Amino acid sequence: WHRQQRHLSGLSCGGIGTWNQRGCDLGSLPIWSFHGDQDLTIPVDGTLVPMNNLEQCSDSAAVQLQTTIYPGVGHDSWTATYDLSAGHDIYAWMLGHRNK
Repeated sequence: WHRQQRHLSGLSCGGIGTWNQRGCDLGSLPIWSFHGDQDLTIPVDGTLVPMNNLEQCSDSAAVQLQTTIYPGVGHDSWTATYDLSAGHDIYAWMLGHRNK
C-alpha cells in the first residue's frame, strides 16, 4: 500500500489566493513562504500579514510556519527558491513532511 503525497506551491497571487480561500484551515499544514523585500507588485505585507494571521488562528495550532524574506529581490522570489540558488532546499523540505 502506497500513501500518496501532495504538495501545493503558489506563485504571486496563486499563493495569496490559497491563503484567502482557506484561512485558518491552513494552520494545520507546514508552510514556508518566500518574498522579496523590494517587490513592487505585491508588497512584502502580502506574505507577512497572512502568515501572521495563521499564527493567530485560535482554532488551529500551526504545525510549522516559516517565512523567508529575500533582501534586494523584487517580485520574482520563486526563481532563487526553486533553482536552489538562495541556499534553501525547498524540495527536501516538502518531501520531509507527510500527511497525518
